[in-house]
Amino acid sequence: MSVNLHQQLAHLQTKNDDGDTQRDAALGLNSVLKGVVEQQQLGVASAQSLVSQWLQNQERNPMGFSIHLGREWAQRREVLLSMKDERIARGLRYVTAHCQHLDALRPHFSEERFEDASGDFCCVRNEVIPFPGVQSMRKVFDAVKFTLDTLEINISEQLGHITVRDDYDANGVAFGHYFERSSEDPYAVLTIDSVDQDDLHPYHPHEHVRKKVTGDNNSDVTVVMLRSFFVKTCRPDFEVSEQATQELQDTVTGWGDDVFRAVRKIVYA
Repeated sequence: MSVNLHQQLAHLQTKNDDGDTQRDAALGLNSVLKGVVEQQQLGVASAQSLVSQWLQNQERNPMGFSIHLGREWAQRREVLLSMKDERIARGLRYVTAHCQHLDALRPHFSEERFEDASGDFCCVRNEVIPFPGVQSMRKVFDAVKFTLDTLEINISEQLGHITVRDDYDANGVAFGHYFERSSEDPYAVLTIDSVDQDDLHPYHPHEHVRKKVTGDNNSDVTVVMLRSFFVKTCRPDFEVSEQATQELQDTVTGWGDDVFRAVRKIVYA
């Protein structure tokens, strides 16, 4: 009997030692995996820092065209029509490349705000915006077009800014096209650009703060909007209070948020 008890006790001790060894091995493996994950996260953070540095140091808007409009109406229209197709194609390429690895059915928002080498305040935003329950891509496209056509009204209502249109021309241009395809789902592209030089309505840097906006919207079915825009508030040639400067920077993307709210209101009406 005594021999059997000793044998059972030795067997139990061996099993306990094996359990401790397995537990220690599992804890060690878990620690190694945590270290690997941390290194991967640090690598991603480093890559994001490089992207931020590149954005801050770039000399040109990655989506923008240089637009110079003359004083004659016919010439202005000709210039805009000549760049329409390439502007739409470039916008489509940009938003497609930027969102190619994202899940198009899950909302996504990323934004970078920074001061460039010229002292201008810039903002770069990229979004994936699904429209749950909406099947008509044309409906979303028309809603965006209508909102842009009545942009000054929306800005006045949402931001409390009084916008007076003296003429039917503006220092922003928009291009859009709805692509109807027989064998594939339709899609649409809308682009917005600021006019860099306008001989008919020149910019007066000693009197106004200039905001330059460039954006692209690409919609597809089931309706998802891919939206990218670049906004630059140019440093003026006159003194602006720190409070006013901060307010301009805080509200730099307000127009984009208002456009999206107005579009949603129309689509889900």
